[in-house]
Amino acid sequence: MIAIRGLTKHFHGRVLFKGIDLRIGEKDVIALIGPSGSGKSTLLRCIAGLEPFQQGSIHVGDIEVQGTEAHRWTRRDRGNIRRARLRVGMVFQQFNLFPHMTALGNVVEAPVHVLRLPRPEAEARARAVLDKVHMLALADRFPASLSGGEKQRVAIARALAMNPECILFDEPTSSLDPEMVGEVLQVMRELAVEGMTMLIVTHEMTFAREVAGQVLVLDKGEIIEKGPPEKIFQDPENERTRLFLKRILTR
Repeated sequence: MIAIRGLTKHFHGRVLFKGIDLRIGEKDVIALIGPSGSGKSTLLRCIAGLEPFQQGSIHVGDIEVQGTEAHRWTRRDRGNIRRARLRVGMVFQQFNLFPHMTALGNVVEAPVHVLRLPRPEAEARARAVLDKVHMLALADRFPASLSGGEKQRVAIARALAMNPECILFDEPTSSLDPEMVGEVLQVMRELAVEGMTMLIVTHEMTFAREVAGQVLVLDKGEIIEKGPPEKIFQDPENERTRLFLKRILTR
């Protein structure tokens, strides 16, 4: 579904990552873990077409986006990025909901203005995905009256409303109070069971162990280890992986 080849990004002379290769197949659930500052969020933003990169390529199905040393997209790539964004959704750390719109309004917006769906059809789709994330009862609430966990579930519904083939999650629970983390992770578990393809940046190691089919460890801009959760968490080969897991699991 997604193929990344030789992905390299640098910014003001600093190499953020170099030569990353990654394949994401249909129904894959991949957890991307590693120390803060290792490039995890930037990698997701490149896949989502939110950040240019300098070398390599990203394929979303038959759509290709190539690196550009000019630090900005070519006209052809901008067209391909728009097409790719229709196939790949993203859920951010900070929700990014429109404060002046209800939960329903936030979810309806993109299907109406991007997909050009008639509003009644878009609202029916929005109610269906809000129900999927257990938020239909709060569809008429504004973000200011929602908890952090509720806002994030609306953000997940917003991504689902575009019928994506894959969803990228950028530390979706990092801004939540501990008691709200579980409700968001439960929705993600349900999506995994239903077969949604997902690439998840997370520090929730128990969740990664239970839900992911594969775990990737990113450190200093390179994937230093990958494999099934039981191998990564019980018998990692790379010393940097062992040090990272020891540090994060003993907090």
